[in-house]
Amino acid sequence: MLLLLADPVEETEAINPVVPDLGEMFWGATMFILLYLMVRYVLLPPVTKVMDERSERIKGDKDAAEAARQAVAGLANDRQDQLADVKAEAAAMMEQARTEAEAERASILSQAEREVLTIKDATRAEIEGERSQVIRSLRPEVVKLSVAAARKVLDRDIDPNKAKPVLESHLEGLS
Repeated sequence: MLLLLADPVEETEAINPVVPDLGEMFWGATMFILLYLMVRYVLLPPVTKVMDERSERIKGDKDAAEAARQAVAGLANDRQDQLADVKAEAAAMMEQARTEAEAERASILSQAEREVLTIKDATRAEIEGERSQVIRSLRPEVVKLSVAAARKVLDRDIDPNKAKPVLESHLEGLS
């Protein structure tokens, strides 16, 4: 039906759909250039600025994290050094206490040994004194018993006064 409405006398130029019109090409190029300039100079700078700020903030955060890591490592090293110093000091204190205890022990042992020797000497002297006293107190009895035994063995009468010096000299040799 369209064909019937069109004027058959006028022949229209055939439009090639592949080749664009010059007017369309001009306005398309102009709009592309305007869009490019608007994106390049108006829209892209704020986005670039935000991205640069974000990159700087990330870099700053990384630097701060590295500094904090180094600070923590430094603190850990200081803590280890302090711990080593405390351990060395404790070991020195233990060694000093051990040395002092050993010296005190040696002093107490030496004092105890001296006291033991003193007690032993006193006991020996006391025993010797008592032994001498017992021997002195028993001499007259031993002389009497010896004279009585000699009388029985020899079957004769012995004078105790004459036998006393001989028996006492033998008793002196025994004690």
